[in-house]
Amino acid sequence: MNLTFTQPLKEYMEKKGYVAVTFETISAIGCCADTAELCAGFVKAADLEDKALKAWKRFDSPDGTMLLMTRGIEYDQDVTLGIRSFLGAKDVQTDNVRPWSFR
Repeated sequence: MNLTFTQPLKEYMEKKGYVAVTFETISAIGCCADTAELCAGFVKAADLEDKALKAWKRFDSPDGTMLLMTRGIEYDQDVTLGIRSFLGAKDVQTDNVRPWSFR
């Protein structure tokens, strides 16, 4: 897999002391919410090995590390991770990582 982090994401991670991005699936419980969504998070250097031991898959690149924490996550051969901000909250952006579905 070719894993690339955009420059804004690399700068943000360096500024905050993060070295990895995690992805896991979350599902709402209720009558109308039967789809899974991705939940992304950041990992500091001190916590990387502990998180990596709990991860289902680990992908390393010169830019950083991506950890898939649960099964049921699809990814393409080329994955580019970026960052976006909404009202000050940061969010990892990608179209190449998604929850598994029948579609």
